[in-house]
Amino acid sequence: PAPAERAELLHRLGRAEATLRDPSSIGHLREAAESTADPARALDIFLELIDVLAIAGLWRETLETAEAALARFTGSDLPGVLDLEAFSAAFRAFDPARVGDYDRDVPRLRELVALPRERGPIARWADWLVTAAKTLGVSLR
Repeated sequence: PAPAERAELLHRLGRAEATLRDPSSIGHLREAAESTADPARALDIFLELIDVLAIAGLWRETLETAEAALARFTGSDLPGVLDLEAFSAAFRAFDPARVGDYDRDVPRLRELVALPRERGPIARWADWLVTAAKTLGVSLR
């Protein structure tokens, strides 16, 4: 199949495997996310992959995947980027080895949640980030 079709098939296969709790879903979702050309679609697949990794208890791989996706999508206006920011911040805040990274990143995170409401979906996702941080007991000082 063509690359776009292959990426879509891998995504469907990965989703089906994840539903069945098949660990091979991780590889298929990762390949689908990395090979999908459409940034919004690729980001959605990365977010699914991160969920699967977290549910599987693969914390280090979850954080590494979120950070790799952030490196790819930071600077885009895709609302899912704030989901990645929230995952990354929460994991770093509760990891004794990375809490210092989180503390140094707090000013930037505060800027993200201070976006004006007229920015539409981005502002809603920023609100979600603040709510998630409060729920997790994470300070956005």
